[in-house]
Amino acid sequence: MGEIPRRSSFPPAWAARGIKRRLGAPYFPTLQYTATYDAELAVGVLKEKKKPTIGLVERTFIPITFYEHLVKNLPEATFVDATEWVDEIKVIKSPEEIKLIKGTAALQDSTFEYLKKAIKPGMKDYEVYAEAHCFASRHGSERGLVQVNSGPLGTMVPFDVYHFQNRVIKEGDQVTVLIEVNGPGGYYTELMRIFVLGKKPTQELEDAFGIAVEAQKLTADRLKPEPTRKKYGT
Repeated sequence: MGEIPRRSSFPPAWAARGIKRRLGAPYFPTLQYTATYDAELAVGVLKEKKKPTIGLVERTFIPITFYEHLVKNLPEATFVDATEWVDEIKVIKSPEEIKLIKGTAALQDSTFEYLKKAIKPGMKDYEVYAEAHCFASRHGSERGLVQVNSGPLGTMVPFDVYHFQNRVIKEGDQVTVLIEVNGPGGYYTELMRIFVLGKKPTQELEDAFGIAVEAQKLTADRLKPEPTRKKYGT
């Protein structure tokens, strides 16, 4: 989404490195007459190619108006689903990327350490949400998801969305917090913890948590990367 003509100052060049051609148009999903503005820009570029093969990545995220306009105006083009191909390229991370990902996980760990002291009886779930977002934002996170829920110890307390985070936390409750925010490098990780206020967790809860941790370890061992394949050029 942008202007016509597109401003060269936004986003700044360092935030768009590697992009050879940047186009913009003032389109909004709620303004029907702008529904194909972005598709018209894409068609203008793709028509320069003779009988192009066009890869669609994550088709579930592509608006139907965009796709229909491309198909209608590029009759000689061949459309293929390139999602898996791109995913295989993306999954191979450089040492720098791995460091940034671990940095995001460390940020979330720090947020949970902060919440250990911040969560108190009398707070509402949405106040825990606010504390988590505030701490993460102050330490480099730009956006993301925090879900919170609370309930009596020993009951089912799945994390919930902000709209339903109005319960008052009581002494002895368990509080479930999911943090899925990005870190200073833009990468996301996801952690979930359960807090118990003023009591020990039930043995059933500890056992279930232990099983979950063990399952994660087994999954991580099975997903250890194989040697990088030559076809990716590394």
